Amino acid sequence: MKVSKWIKFLGANDSLYTLLLMAIAGIVIWIFYKIKFIFDPIMVILSDLLPPLILGIVLYYLLNPLVDRLGKYLTRKWTVTVIYCVILGILALLGVEIVLMVQNQMEDFLRQFPKMISEFQKKSEIFISNLPFSREISQSIDSINISGSKINNYIEQYLQQGINSFSSFFSTISTILITVFTGPIIAFSY
Repeated sequence: MKVSKWIKFLGANDSLYTLLLMAIAGIVIWIFYKIKFIFDPIMVILSDLLPPLILGIVLYYLLNPLVDRLGKYLTRKWTVTVIYCVILGILALLGVEIVLMVQNQMEDFLRQFPKMISEFQKKSEIFISNLPFSREISQSIDSINISGSKINNYIEQYLQQGINSFSSFFSTISTILITVFTGPIIAFSY
C-alpha cells in the first residue's frame, strides 16, 4: 500500500491518524476560544505597551546616526533634545496646515452644498422628464416630497451623531499622542 506524502509528513501511515490530529487541533482551538477571557488582559497590556515600544525602537535606529554625528558638538542629551524639538516643530506646522486645509474645505463644502442640491434636483427633473412614464414618476416623487429642508434635517442628525461620537475619536487621538510622546522617551532613555 502506497503512503501519501501527507501521512508521511504527519509521521504515521494511516488516515485515521490524520483525522485524530485534526480532531485534537479542533479541540485545542475550541478550548482556547472558551478560555479567551484569560488572554484578554494580556492583549490589552500588549496593545498598550507595544506601539510606544516599537516606535521607540524605530526612532532609535533612524535617529541614532544623526545623534552620533551631532554628538561631536553637543552632549547626547542636548542633541536628542534639539532633534526632538525640530521634529515636534515640523509636526506642529504640518498639523496647523492640515487643520487649516480641512477647515477651508469644510467651509467651501458648506457654502456649495445648497447649490449642489439644487443642481442635483434640476438634473434629476430633466432626466425624469425624458423617461417614457415621466408623468407617473414625477407624481410618485411629488408624493414622496423630498425637500432640501428634509435633507438638511438628516444631515444635522448625522452631524449630531458625529459630535456624540467625539469621545471615541478623542480616545483614539489620545492613545496616538501617548504613543507618539512615549516612543521618543523610550528611544533614547538609558
